[in-house]
Order: sequence, then C-alpha cells, then structure tokens
Amino acid sequence: MVLMSTSGIGRHFGYAPVLDRVSVEVMEGQRIGVVGPNGSGKSTLLKLLARLDTPDQGSVTWRRGLTVGYVPQLAEDLPQGTVREVIEESFRTALAWLDELERITHAMAKASAQEMDTLGRQYERCLAALEESGSYEVRSRVDGVMHAFGFEALADVSMERLSGGERTKVALARALVREPDCLILDEPTNHLDLGALEWLEDTLRRHAGAVILVSHDRYFLDQVATHIWEVEDASLTPYTGGYSQYVEERERRLLQEFEQYQQQQQRIAQMEAAIRRLRDWANRSKPPSDALHRRASSIQKALDRMVRLEKPKMERPLMDLELNAGERSGDRVVEWRGVSRSFDGRPVLTHVDWQVREGDRIGLVGQNGAGKSTMVKLLLGDLEADSGEMRRGPSVRIGVLHQAIWDPGSDPTERVIDRFRAKVPMEAGKARHVLARFLFYGDHVFRPVGTLSGGEQMRLRLAQLMHQDINTLVLDEPTNHLDIASREVLEEILDEFRGTVVMISHDRYFLNRRAQLIDWLEDGQLTRYEGGYDAVRIQRSAWRRDERR
Repeated sequence: MVLMSTSGIGRHFGYAPVLDRVSVEVMEGQRIGVVGPNGSGKSTLLKLLARLDTPDQGSVTWRRGLTVGYVPQLAEDLPQGTVREVIEESFRTALAWLDELERITHAMAKASAQEMDTLGRQYERCLAALEESGSYEVRSRVDGVMHAFGFEALADVSMERLSGGERTKVALARALVREPDCLILDEPTNHLDLGALEWLEDTLRRHAGAVILVSHDRYFLDQVATHIWEVEDASLTPYTGGYSQYVEERERRLLQEFEQYQQQQQRIAQMEAAIRRLRDWANRSKPPSDALHRRASSIQKALDRMVRLEKPKMERPLMDLELNAGERSGDRVVEWRGVSRSFDGRPVLTHVDWQVREGDRIGLVGQNGAGKSTMVKLLLGDLEADSGEMRRGPSVRIGVLHQAIWDPGSDPTERVIDRFRAKVPMEAGKARHVLARFLFYGDHVFRPVGTLSGGEQMRLRLAQLMHQDINTLVLDEPTNHLDIASREVLEEILDEFRGTVVMISHDRYFLNRRAQLIDWLEDGQLTRYEGGYDAVRIQRSAWRRDERR
C-alpha cells in the first residue's frame, strides 16, 4: 500500500535548486535510508514528506488518515514538563483509563454486594474504552522505551534541564512510543550509545508502517534499511537493499552510465566527422553537390535531436588529507596500574589496568556514562586519578579531536582562516592552499566559524591536526558530524598514519574497519578484546552464554 508519494517536487533556496523534479513513492513496510553529502537537501526532503514545508513545484500526496512521527536533528518544539510526562503526553486519555481501571479493581476487592453491581458496570466501561483505543500496553511501551534510552534516572527531571542531545533522545522516544504509520527521523543515531543503537535497530525492523531516515551510520543502514535514496545535485536516485548493496549497485550503475556516455561521445564524434567530410566533398564538387549537402544536413538534424547524456560524476569532491606521524613516541605510550576515579562518591573507574603500545589501533567502547571520556581526560592530564599509577611515554605528543569540537567560550565571529592559523602559524596564502584541500574554497575561508555546520567545523579541526607535530591521535566520536564520504576519507587517513590511535566511537562500521583492539568499559572495569566490533560482539555473546550455563 502506498503511504505517500511525490510528483516532480522541487525546492529552491535563492537561485540554486536543492531538490529538482523528484518523484518517489513510500510503501508500507519500507525502511528507507536517505544518504548524500552534507547540504545536499536530505533534511529538506524529510520536512516536505512530514508536511512541515511545501514544495516550490510539484506535489506531495499522503494516504488519508496517515499518521507521521517526525524527529529533527535538534529537538526544539517539545512541550514542557518532566521527561516521563512529555513521552506520555499523547497517551493521557489512555493512561487515565488505566488508572481508573486500577482504582476500580482495588475498590472491587473491598466492595459490598450492593456496590459490586455499580463497580462492575464501571469496570466494563473501562475495558471497552481501553480495547477501543488499543491502549492496554501503553504503560509497558513507555517503560520499555524509557529503559532503552536510559531515562529511568531522568523520568522526573524537567525538560528545561536537559542538554540538546538529551532533548533529541526524548523527541525520538516520544515518536517511537506513538507507533505512527510513518516514522521520519533525521540522523536518529547521533546521541545514542551501543545498547540504545541495537534496541533502535530492532524496534525499526519490527515497525509495521514505514520508516524514512537520514543517517551517516553505515552499519545502522545495513541493519535497518530495505531501500536507499541517494540525494545529490538536487536529484534523487533510489536503490534496493541496505548500504553495502547500495555501494555495489551505485558503482555498477556509474560504470554502466560512464560506458554509455563514452559510447555516445564516440558516436557524436563520428557523426560530426561525417558532416565535415560530406560538406567538404560537396563544396569541392564541380558544380557543388546538393545531394551531399542534403546528406550532411540530415546527419546534423539527427545530431541535434539526440538527447545528450551528462557525464557521470564518478567522484565527489573529497578532503585531500595527509597525516604524518612526527618523531616516534617510544614503545610504551600509556601504562596504567590500578587506576580508580569517582565522582561525588560514585565510582566510575575501579582498579583499571590499561596499556597502549606504539602503533596500536584501539577502539574504546561502552555505554554512555561508562567512563570513556573520564579515561581520555585522565590520559590528557585534565583529571587526576583517586588512586593508582599512570605513566605516559616522555616522547608522546598527542593530538585530540574532541566530541565538542570547539571551546564554547571561543569567538564565533572569528574567520575560518584566522582560527586555522591560531593553531598552525603560516602565511595567509599557504593557509588558503591548505584549507582548500579540506574543501574550504575561495571566500569560504573568510566565513565566521559560528556559521559552519558540524561537518565543516570537524573539517577545520582536522586541518589543524594534520599540520601539528603529533605521534598519537585520540579521537572522541570522530565521525559524528561527518557525511559518509568524509568518514571514508578519515578512515584512509588513519590507514596511512604511522602513529598510535585511540578512538572512542559508537560507529560500528568505523570500528570494524579501523580498530585492531577493542577496550570495552563496563561497570568500571576494562576488558580487552582482539579484532573489530563484530568479532568482539561474537566473543562477548559466547562468553555470556557460557556464564548462563
């Protein structure tokens, strides 16, 4: 069944089209991943489908009575109240009936024979209301969603006290618990830890309606998506399957289109050569040959009627990165023995032993709040341990890519080129050349850093890191603000870097490709595994099965 469709829709901002003549259908049961470079129009498309914007041309049609749950990247328009109240907000009537049913049940246990008749009628009325609204499982659904997102401790906290990431998680939980016909999610994985990611994957796979989501998380797309929409250059190209199938099909299609383009170019060259020859022969004839001129004119008309194929864009503009490790750090980068750290009496790290050797590629993983950022702060010297020994090699020089890319106190009006040169002193002309390799072209280098998107800020920070003398990289969620193409470039850079890399990440695709060791932080303890994320997950599952026996 078709839930919604678009017919030749277009959307313009200024003179440039963001979307141009896009026609698609969304069927019940489809789970559609929307991919494309940052700024390509993905979020614009979602707003059009969610009835939050109107196209400049074309039309969008929705099935009568269709319910849509939309969650933007940044949740701003949420009601006031506690976390639980906001999530339960659309179920107030059903929950009132549940409370009434519970009250009647307790009353019936103590009622006299005369009261039972009245209470019995009230009980049947409650049951009928609950059955009609399908709300028997509302409370368990709400509790299940709150548990998955770790909201138990925040249940009675006011929305005003939540961070931006926490508010976005509440908006996502609120949409999921409603179970609409179509879920439209804009980068839903940004603030989720591994446990919440796996729960969300399972929930979306079981969703009976349709799901349309923008994501740069390739592992998540492989787990969830049945279709991929690629948005680029104002157009949309649909593919069947998850992300890996999309990559294979896209490459095959591009090669086929390029071959067709080359064949047409060869045919055009042959026709143009034939026209020149015929006209030359016609003019050299005595008298000039009308027949040859007519033949040349016929070929020219056929050439003019030909629909010219555009040359396929085989590669997008990518960052031209090169990261060279400086002087060797020495074999021992980090060595901890029995390190512990608590906050307000709550232990976060308990007698942790940790070794990092030169050349290690370590993925540091664990649930949100497990202590990963605490470990990084201890490593950098921003925190002191309560107990234990911490040693760092004397030649270790660390470059850090924080999750919060810039200091909140920094000047948002500072120009891109000035922010870059503050960390990497060099003359302006050379700085502009370097920044161009990171896709800051022309006047872009004079933009205020406060106007940059998350991905652009990440590119600027990477530009600074690439030109500093470092031999150890610490990456805190490095892929969070990067589109897929930029993530792939970063992965190639890490391949070439000869130093040591410690990466905090929930990007399982990234961990599979770049981590050789996984240090899993759980309940204040650190456990080391060999291999990428999938290999470690298999090891942990086998270990848990053995524990249960």
